[in-house]
Amino acid sequence: GDALITKVVEDVTGQTVHYFARVDFNGFKQAVDAVSGVDITVDTAFKDFEYPTYTFGYQTISFDTGKQHMDGERALQFTRSRHGTNGEGSDFARSKRQQKLLFAIQEKALSVGTLTNPGKISGLIDTLGAHVSTTFELWEVMRFANFAKELSPDRIATRVLETTTDSVVRAGTGTEGAYVIQPRLGLGNYAEIQELTNNIFQYNAVATEAAPIQVVNATTETGLADTVGHALRGYSYDVRSVTSLKAVTYDTS
Repeated sequence: GDALITKVVEDVTGQTVHYFARVDFNGFKQAVDAVSGVDITVDTAFKDFEYPTYTFGYQTISFDTGKQHMDGERALQFTRSRHGTNGEGSDFARSKRQQKLLFAIQEKALSVGTLTNPGKISGLIDTLGAHVSTTFELWEVMRFANFAKELSPDRIATRVLETTTDSVVRAGTGTEGAYVIQPRLGLGNYAEIQELTNNIFQYNAVATEAAPIQVVNATTETGLADTVGHALRGYSYDVRSVTSLKAVTYDTS
């Protein structure tokens, strides 16, 4: 499974995956509890009436907006929930919450010295035991930890590939009616996704600059401005309007 998902991620993104880490639910909770919990700001309040219990039933969980301290169990609920209200019931919303949680773990682990202490890192790995599988060696974890000290959320570019109008992916139907996400360009064509991953840092700068853009269609091809506008928005450009010129024509544009 680890080898297969690594290959799939490489095929889709065009990036080489050098390492992976797989952590189960118990390992996840232990990792959060090992740093005495994390502080997370909940942006959207939601309830999930179908959150699974450990006895294969369901329970109701809820989160209010604002900054909250979460232990391992609560953090797992926050990142695992997939039937939340207020727009928090999609896998895309869950992915955003998971990214938020990773930042929170990084910040807390640095603040308590876990990522800068070889003994603490080794102890954490021993504690997780069979709950984690990774291709990282301990010395590589230490090297990465030193690199992580220089990182902050505002220096990290992230993107969730949602099925919005301007996204590079679309919702579709697979075999036997399965709900699937597929490239906007068609099945197996990952060119736009790879363009995004290859240039994500530049696109992050584009989003930060937030320069307003107007797209003007000066050709006779109907709908071209809309097409270009959608494509640019998919790469984080702030397209404010699209329009067409009616009375003026150009030999070239």
